[in-house]
Amino acid sequence: MTPRPPSSPAARLLTLVAFAVLAFVSPALATDPTLHPLATATQATARARLLTGLAGVQSVTLFTASSSDVPVLWVKVINRPVWRIAFTPRKLSTRYYEDRYFRNFVVLLDQATGALISVEAKYSGPHPPTPYSRSAQEQGLQDGDENYTGFPTQNPGPHCTFYNVLQSSIFGAILAKEIKAYYVDYTPIDGDQPHPRWIICLNGTPLGEVIPYTTFVRFVVNAENGELISACNF
Repeated sequence: MTPRPPSSPAARLLTLVAFAVLAFVSPALATDPTLHPLATATQATARARLLTGLAGVQSVTLFTASSSDVPVLWVKVINRPVWRIAFTPRKLSTRYYEDRYFRNFVVLLDQATGALISVEAKYSGPHPPTPYSRSAQEQGLQDGDENYTGFPTQNPGPHCTFYNVLQSSIFGAILAKEIKAYYVDYTPIDGDQPHPRWIICLNGTPLGEVIPYTTFVRFVVNAENGELISACNF
């Protein structure tokens, strides 16, 4: 039997409120709200595009991670099945600068949980930047009383995908030879509870152009609203 519509004014009002709430839910949250296994390449591709805002997939492969350079959280990646999604090379867009590099973004996702492990665009031209090691980043976190406690179980907020944040919140991204990002639960210096944050690292920026005396910069961005929280050289 077809359900009858609510008859009382109060019931009708409650129904309208429910529909209004659903209408304002972020499309990302509505379609893929939490972590879940990624059984197929199609699911992995959709998840990567949802979290990063990137488009144009070149290849998708599944492999077992034998190593990881994710600071602190590398232990959650080793010996796990990982999806590798490579996107079509692109240049960053800005009204002020022309990007000198084609960015070959590669996304890694945990196959068993759907967690985003990293987003990276490596540099393959002349004069590559000096690698900034995982141990150096971990030491910087320890010195600054910061920590990465895990991979978030919820998606970034509306308009806070990796690419949106990179283009709107990160000064100097277009100048960097290499870009690498992590989506983590981050504990700040003041000891607050962990919150989802984008950690975006630029390497090979012109010396002192973004941060004085360094070519490596790490940005912490609020993944719920896109607000830049901090920038430092570790």
